[in-house]
Amino acid sequence: MSNNLLQEFPTRISCEVNANWVSVVHIYEGAQLYDDKNTKFKQGNLGDCWLAAAIESLRHDNNKQAFEKVVQGELTYKFWQEGDYNREIILQSNAIPVNDAGEPEFMRSIDGTEYWGILLEKAYAKWVGSYEGLTGGFWSDAMQSFTGGVIERIKLQDRAPENLFNIMLQSFQNGSSLCCIIKKDINEQEMERYHTCCCISIEEGASKVMIRDPYVISDCHEMTFSEFVNEYHRLDICHSNLDNFKEFQRKNISPGEWQENIIKLKEGKNELSIELTETDDDGEGCSFLIEVIQTLKPDGQLGLWQKAKEIEVNYEDKMEFIKYPQQAFPFIVPQGNYSITFRDTPPDAFVRVFSKKHYPVQLN
Repeated sequence: MSNNLLQEFPTRISCEVNANWVSVVHIYEGAQLYDDKNTKFKQGNLGDCWLAAAIESLRHDNNKQAFEKVVQGELTYKFWQEGDYNREIILQSNAIPVNDAGEPEFMRSIDGTEYWGILLEKAYAKWVGSYEGLTGGFWSDAMQSFTGGVIERIKLQDRAPENLFNIMLQSFQNGSSLCCIIKKDINEQEMERYHTCCCISIEEGASKVMIRDPYVISDCHEMTFSEFVNEYHRLDICHSNLDNFKEFQRKNISPGEWQENIIKLKEGKNELSIELTETDDDGEGCSFLIEVIQTLKPDGQLGLWQKAKEIEVNYEDKMEFIKYPQQAFPFIVPQGNYSITFRDTPPDAFVRVFSKKHYPVQLN
């Protein structure tokens, strides 16, 4: 089959590149979509470490159900958006761009024959319009699109909370996914200013963290907790169970599931009212969480994730500015009526309100 027929979308849009596209089953001997998901994938010639790290997180057992929802088959992939797996990407073939040596130009398998991660990267690239369009995204955005989880961000180094290791350990043991981000001084050889790695294990007794860098071939890198805190500048966690959120870990809120309420925001100013009618089971206030999400829509240009708008959030005499596609705000407050105001809200934004008690919520 000719290269023109195999190419579904551009590899790069900032310059003309005549990439050769080849079926992935012709690249790896004994290639199969997936078997035991033990195959590791390496970031290729592209600044999408965030996506490579998220794919590494997805292959682990705690995300088994999410994997089955995302990878529908060789050519069909579904992603969580606005409350369900509503975004479907269908590939025309399993062909991918290769370099002059016949190796994958972008993501590649390093120790096995599975290729689901390679086609998952292709599906994401098709959604944004090109492989180059994947440069500069967020692990948190990919993980939320894989799992529908809620994102927590924790600053490290001299701003890390004192009980950070226990926060990480409990989150990891209870099924949350973790990644760490390092800020680099870039040069001509570097593709990214921020580099994302995946936390694949946390050892309780030795206080050690196992890190996998998607840009290197080695299995993982073992660090002491103090080395970890000093090396990386931010920890991102994707929670499927909000009991793992650091503000809620020591709380006895109530048994049962977190109830989710999704509310579409209008463009401009929004005021959200919530009536806290009963306290948590421990009697120490009312716990709930609000997450603000901007639905980013590709326009065929580069820098999709840099186009997220800054939203002003006002609550309890505090003011914050959202600079990520999603931002969570956990609350533990006394009973009563509360309002949260959002200003400069862009189109296609919504909030998720989570609580274990039934709290009436209204958009004014």
